[in-house]
Amino acid sequence: MKSIVLTLSLALVWGCGSPNNQPVVEKKQVRRAEKIPDETHKFPKEGLVDSKLVESHLAGKRFMPGGNFAEYEAKGKKYQLFFTLRGTGDEALFLLMDYKDLLEDSKFIAHLGGYFGRHEGVPTLVFQKNMYLIGVTGLDEKEADMAARVTAARLN
Repeated sequence: MKSIVLTLSLALVWGCGSPNNQPVVEKKQVRRAEKIPDETHKFPKEGLVDSKLVESHLAGKRFMPGGNFAEYEAKGKKYQLFFTLRGTGDEALFLLMDYKDLLEDSKFIAHLGGYFGRHEGVPTLVFQKNMYLIGVTGLDEKEADMAARVTAARLN
């Protein structure tokens, strides 16, 4: 009886191969280019000089995907706002952590759940709102906080 069970078990194992006894080759899934939504209309209009959709490397960072980027000039100061919509909040959070790692002397900003510091000497604030990663560069902490709040309010 044991030899019959053993014989049947071996037959099943051998019979579970691919058709024609060819090795199974998994096809690699080709990742399609991500479609970045054009949400430049959501940038605040006051002081807006230019806004554009960026296909990849948002804010000039290699690890960043595409997103929306705007340049501003107000009260004699030039600064930039950017944001990217991710598929999940976790994806936005991972980008936030990557961006935080670039910042010198980063400081946690509790009410935004983000970080303020300097990157290559430029003051930078980055934070997450739901599935968005949002950033402000070129303004001191207080001014960046206000610009960030205005921008975040426009992103639903």
